Amino acid sequence: MPLQVSAAAKRRRDAINVKFCRARQRECKAAERTFSVCDCGEPCQDGRRLPADARPSTFAHMQSAAHPAHTVRPGSMERAARVRALDLLRLFAALQMVQGHTIDAVLALDARHGALHAAWVWLRGLTSVAFLFATGVAFHLMALRERAVREHDRAGVVRRLRRAGWLVLLGYVLHAPLAVLWGQPSPAAWREAVIVDVLQCIGVSLLLLELVALVLRATRGVRVASWLLAGTCLLAAPSFAALRADGAWRPLLNYVTPQAGSIFPLLPWAAHVFAGVALAPWLLAPGRRALRWLLAGLGLVLLGPLAGLAGADSAAMQLPRLGWVLVLGAALERLEPATRAWPAWAWRLPSETLFIYAFHVLLVYGQGIGLVALLGPRLPPGLALLVAAGVIALSFGAALGYRRVLPTLAVRTAPG
Repeated sequence: MPLQVSAAAKRRRDAINVKFCRARQRECKAAERTFSVCDCGEPCQDGRRLPADARPSTFAHMQSAAHPAHTVRPGSMERAARVRALDLLRLFAALQMVQGHTIDAVLALDARHGALHAAWVWLRGLTSVAFLFATGVAFHLMALRERAVREHDRAGVVRRLRRAGWLVLLGYVLHAPLAVLWGQPSPAAWREAVIVDVLQCIGVSLLLLELVALVLRATRGVRVASWLLAGTCLLAAPSFAALRADGAWRPLLNYVTPQAGSIFPLLPWAAHVFAGVALAPWLLAPGRRALRWLLAGLGLVLLGPLAGLAGADSAAMQLPRLGWVLVLGAALERLEPATRAWPAWAWRLPSETLFIYAFHVLLVYGQGIGLVALLGPRLPPGLALLVAAGVIALSFGAALGYRRVLPTLAVRTAPG
């Protein structure tokens, strides 16, 4: 016997769907574009809004919400609401990540000097910040945006928790102590196996955000909590930096201190994820997005030295990095219209950054089989650039092709 739905429940569901569609419709109109899948009654084709005489009736679209087959499904907004400037930022960060790791692995030590090398090192410092910040913005897009106009999506929560747990697990897998097979002392290999790298930092940050969202429920409360968490990570980092991570508690202490070799402990790096959640509503508001990114970025760049004068050393280092990432985001926001003609495969790459990361880490740092072991830092700049170009081509090509070969392993990073 089919489940009977009361008239009051139908009216509440229809009101939620209509309100959701109207909110998406206003956003589409303000941005003069819709996304890859439009569910707001303002259809588009290849990024261009259709002329008025070619559009179906918006009222008819909203009326169809009363039928279960046309109800806006939880998660449909997640697939639809891709922000191309954010995708461009992730694509730029992926390029920076692969070339940075590759060149650092094979560039001769006596070639690491001069202004050009210093500029390259400075740009490398923005890569991880870009990924972490994009993760926070993506969490806003998936978990918080339009939260007030749709019912709690339990399936979405489970899916995001599973994804965060997978990131943490994959981070440890990539540091598995396989080096003992090539003669590395066992204690050193096991110490390296429990350090915290960027995947663990992102995964645990997402788990914390999901728990905060479940407890507070209100979107504004989650954003306020994100501001507080970001500030706490920056201000507490110097105190925890001197904490020794020894004994049985080493795996947990590695999440808050770099003393035992952790590359991305939560303090201070998770601050960039929380900042992404806190800043996303303002940065993604319709109208003058590039200006918003630019103002926020320059403000953070200027705030860094002030934090240094106040004795907040970690904030003085991290805030300018995040600021320059936002300045880059402003430039990409301005360039976004020129990229709409890019082929579809180019827009698949930003969704494959997790695969690109894992694949290139094996190529460059694979224990006993990577470029670090096979070549080492001995190549001149020209050859190092050629090797980096080859690793980029191989990693990006594999990211585009692996879904057809191994579809069950096609794990996406959070859409943004």
